[in-house]
Amino acid sequence: GAAPGLGRIVARYPYQDEAGRLQYEEVRFDPKDFRLRQPDGHGGWIWNMKGARRVLFGLPELIDVADVILVEGPKDVLTLRGLDLVATTTAGGARAWSRGDYARQLRKAGCLRLTICPDHDDAGRQYAEDAARDCHAAGISCKVLELPGLAEHQDVSDWLDAGHTAAELADLVAAAPMWRPETEQPEPE
Repeated sequence: GAAPGLGRIVARYPYQDEAGRLQYEEVRFDPKDFRLRQPDGHGGWIWNMKGARRVLFGLPELIDVADVILVEGPKDVLTLRGLDLVATTTAGGARAWSRGDYARQLRKAGCLRLTICPDHDDAGRQYAEDAARDCHAAGISCKVLELPGLAEHQDVSDWLDAGHTAAELADLVAAAPMWRPETEQPEPE
């Protein structure tokens, strides 16, 4: 199961379709590296995504959930699940949004309101912008939440590890403005 020359596998994150069928895994290695693999149908793995359907992490858990949080990695999803929050991500980090039909998957699952909580860096801000644009077009209300006090490249897990709470997160989500495309922004006076 290990990919040659990539180190020791330290985590596997399964990506399943709406019915819970495994589509692929995101595999984390030590030293830190991530790769995607899909089942080969014979108990082994193919270390590429050719022909695989890209799905949101935890897609079966998103069914009939109106409020979802989008983060940049499965570790952050699991952190938020530990706080009884519903979260998801895309495999492949900040550049992954454009590779799938994720807005449609969210809408079809029942998501009405999406809070995007990106990593604190330029790639994260672009990920949030891409996701908000597509989800807004799909009829999902969006908020982009920039957590206060994060250093460059930190994320929601780092923020919570620094002692912040689920209640603080909920207050920030409630206070965040709705995202609007540039063409819908109010005119400056």
